[in-house]
Formats: sequence, structure tokens, C-alpha cells
Amino acid sequence: MPALESLGASNFMEYVNTTFRIMDEVASGTALKLTDVVDIGESHGQVQFSLRFLGPLDRLLLQSTYRIDHDKLGELSLFLVPIGRDESGFQYEAFFNRFVKK
Repeated sequence: MPALESLGASNFMEYVNTTFRIMDEVASGTALKLTDVVDIGESHGQVQFSLRFLGPLDRLLLQSTYRIDHDKLGELSLFLVPIGRDESGFQYEAFFNRFVKK
């Protein structure tokens, strides 16, 4: 799998509704479901997109960088921010903002 820095929104689209697992000791084994990939596009020489996840109601993950494992993508480090909560669970977002290489 390519490095996280080379992945874009389109690389994650096929993994919507699949499970990512937290590998860090504090939240080890916590399952997050990728619910949405938001492709903001390119602007002013930067590419922007976000990944939105749904986690369990019984465990709030604090804003931090987590080691996450996926069956197909392997292990990734993502900075997750809690963005909401409803009856389904806590929602999290990982936002990407990269300069376009020319």
C-alpha cells in the first residue's frame, strides 16, 4: 500500500462502510466505521478531503493521532477529531490538506 501522504479521497471511497480498528493501547480494538469521504477538491495549490468515521457510544476518543488498522489498507496513523454524537455513536473526522506537487 502506498504511503498515507500519497493517498487521496478516491483511494478511500471503496472502503466506505468498512471497519478500521484502533491499535493504540488506550483504545485498542475500538472499531470505527468509515461512513463518508468528503472530496473538497483542489484550491490554491492544495488538495483537501476528509474521512468521517462512526465509533461506539460507550467510548469517546479524544482528539489525537491514532494508529489504525484496516484489512486492505494496512496500518495508518490518523489525527481524529470528535465532531458529533447521536444515537448511533460518536462521529470523528480526519482532515487532509496537502500541497499539490507540480
